[in-house]
Amino acid sequence: AVEVTPELRAHIARRARELRATLNASAPAGILDVVTVASAGRELFTEAADPVRVRWLNLELGGYGNLVDERPLHLVLGVGREDRLVAHVAAYRAQRGVALTPALGGLYTHFFVEPLDAIVATRDQIRASSGTSELELSFGQTGTPTSLPTSARFPRDVFERIAGGFAAALFLQLGTLVG
Repeated sequence: AVEVTPELRAHIARRARELRATLNASAPAGILDVVTVASAGRELFTEAADPVRVRWLNLELGGYGNLVDERPLHLVLGVGREDRLVAHVAAYRAQRGVALTPALGGLYTHFFVEPLDAIVATRDQIRASSGTSELELSFGQTGTPTSLPTSARFPRDVFERIAGGFAAALFLQLGTLVG
């Protein structure tokens, strides 16, 4: 493990402030490359010897797969149940829709497990297309056939909200480095 000296900590803090400024400047215009800032954030947290946030950014960049099907989110992230990171991730990754499976119709909250680059690619496809105000999404079946819906309807901006929510969470998490 690399020792985080006061000089290194000051260097990391300066770079974290710069990355936060980038997040602030880009977010309102919707021009932020979230994959690039996630990678930059992961590099900073690696240098700061912060394994929790490195794990979080690895999950964001690589996807959550079926990890959240098998364990609670706080265990997947490696933090306590009340850690703010759990609330941040759940706020942007868990999106409400309407289940279209007949026996499970009604409001449904889906945790989007895809890597950030897939979220961004889908967001960009939707931006470039015309269509209705809602999206119908199909899911791979991970539970028993009657336990989870196989499809649901979401607002058209669902992928925009995930990417934007991630950027907001990264901004907040970078605050731990600028202290």
